[in-house]
Amino acid sequence: MESSDFEPLVRGGTNEANRRLLASAKDDAAGPGARDTMLAALGVPAVPAHERLAVRLGRAFGRSGGVYLPGALLVVFVGAVTSGAVMLGGSPSKSSEPTVASHATLGAVSVPSDADGNAAAAAAPTSAPVVTPDSLPSAPATSKPMATPAPTDTLGRESARVEAVRAALARNDAARAVTLLDAYDREFSPGAFAIEVSVLRIEALARLGQTERARRLGKQFLAEHRQGAFARRVTATLEALPPE
Repeated sequence: MESSDFEPLVRGGTNEANRRLLASAKDDAAGPGARDTMLAALGVPAVPAHERLAVRLGRAFGRSGGVYLPGALLVVFVGAVTSGAVMLGGSPSKSSEPTVASHATLGAVSVPSDADGNAAAAAAPTSAPVVTPDSLPSAPATSKPMATPAPTDTLGRESARVEAVRAALARNDAARAVTLLDAYDREFSPGAFAIEVSVLRIEALARLGQTERARRLGKQFLAEHRQGAFARRVTATLEALPPE
C-alpha cells in the first residue's frame, strides 16, 4: 500500500467496511525488520524507520496542501522535548549535590584570620606566676608602738575635791577643809586649781585660829598675785586677823 492509500485514514474519510478490511490485513503484515532484511539481500542500503516516516509524512502533508504541517511539527517538537526531559530529568539534582556539598565543605574549612588567632590567644588560660618566699620583697622592720597610759579624768577629780573644800568652809568646818586640802596637795601637785587651793587654805587656817601660819602664807600669795579676785580675798582675810 502507498501513502496515498492512507490519505483517507488521515483525513478521517473512511467507512466501517474499510476499517474492517484494514483490521483484517494486520495479520498479514510483515514483521518490523522484514523490509530492511529484504533490501539488504538485494544490495540496497536500508533507510532508518524515522527517515521513512518523515518522507511519508512529507508526502502526505504535501498533498494535503500543508494543512497538517504545523500539527506534525508540534508533535515532533513535543516528542523531542519529552525525550530530553526524560534523559536529563534525574541528572541535575544528582549533579548538583556534589556542588552543594563542595560549597558546604569549603564553607566549613576556612582559613583562621588574625582576629580569630587573637581571640584564641586571649581565651587560652595563662599560667599563674609561681611565688616563692625568696622572690618576695623583704618587709621593713617595724617597732612596736609604746603603750600609752590610759588617760584619767584628773580634771574632774580635782574639781570634785575643790568643791568639797568649798562646801566644808560654807558649813564652817575648817578642820575638814584643811584635811581635804592636804589630800589634794598629795594627789595633784601642782594641780589645775593650785591658786584657788592656796586661797582656800589661808581662809581655813584663819578660821582655825592659826593666825601666824595664815598671815605668812597670805603675804607669800600677795607677793606673787597682787591683783585679781583671789588677791582681794586674801587681803580681806589678813585684815580680819588680830594684830600681831
